[in-house]
Amino acid sequence: MRADLADLAEGVLPLQRWIEHKTYDPRADPTFEGQPTPWRDPGQTLTPAKVGFGGFFAGLLRETSDDVQSKARWQRAAAAPLLRSPLGDVHAWRAERGLDETATFGIVPSQNVLLDIQNEQIARISFYRDTLPDLSYCLNVDRPKTPAAWETFARALLTNEVSAWPNAVHTSSAFMSQFAADVLYAVLGMRNFSAVPGEPAYATAVLTELGQARRRGNVNTPAQAKAAVARFLEQIHRDMQSGRRAV
Repeated sequence: MRADLADLAEGVLPLQRWIEHKTYDPRADPTFEGQPTPWRDPGQTLTPAKVGFGGFFAGLLRETSDDVQSKARWQRAAAAPLLRSPLGDVHAWRAERGLDETATFGIVPSQNVLLDIQNEQIARISFYRDTLPDLSYCLNVDRPKTPAAWETFARALLTNEVSAWPNAVHTSSAFMSQFAADVLYAVLGMRNFSAVPGEPAYATAVLTELGQARRRGNVNTPAQAKAAVARFLEQIHRDMQSGRRAV
């Protein structure tokens, strides 16, 4: 389903249209002087697939397969939080110290695990094993033919308006919320790799388009920080002068 997931990712995040309509252009930013932006060359486009979403998503499923065992372990701990306490009468020990006799295992309420939109713990490998067949079924029923149609399809999934979705385990909105989060995880992180041969800059293209210069191994010098502060103060001054003229 790699091609289908790439199309759906673009429906979730139409990067090219975003670039064409936003005012910030990294090519005019001294921060990125001399750095390549091949996706802005004539005839080129930017998509989640080119940023490396496909490989990142496959790797994400592989590396989170252990979450299945973790989820089972956390569920056992939640059912009996004090089961492995070394104290003989842990309930009495807690009561003597003004604590509730029972305890709560709070890893899920604290949101320190992967949760779905109902705040239920999930494991990606199991979640997508349950939902990708539903997505495949819907695409067999009615496959989007254009980028605009994929965007419409993505919105319909998010609002549970795709009537063909089986709802066997998860709703389409639950699937779409997690998938969108993983698309953003891919394009906003620095663990993905460009899918465009010979153009590694695609991997961090979205960060560049956001004006984010953070990169693995980056080191900023005091001179660079001083220059950045000076540009910031100059921009504030221009904005204030413009505001006064408007008044």
